[in-house]
Amino acid sequence: MARRALWDVGLDYRHGTGHRVACSLYVHQGPQSIGTRIGSDNNLLPGPGYYSDDKFGIHIENCVLVVRKSPKR
Repeated sequence: MARRALWDVGLDYRHGTGHRVACSLYVHQGPQSIGTRIGSDNNLLPGPGYYSDDKFGIHIENCVLVVRKSPKR
C-alpha cells in the first residue's frame, strides 16, 4: 500500500518500507516482510521514501504503537 502511489507513476525506492523497533541497540528489528502479522503492543516504523538520483531524497519514519481496540458500533 505504501508504494502504490509511486508504482502508479513508474517509480519505486530501494529500501524496506518499514521495520519493527527493538528494545536493544539494534533498532531495525526483523522480520521485515509484507506477510508478517503484527500483534498488539508492537512498535513499528513505517518508512516509505523516494530518491531521485543526483537530485534529492525523502524518507519519513513515524513510530507507531499497535493496540487492540474494539470497533465502534
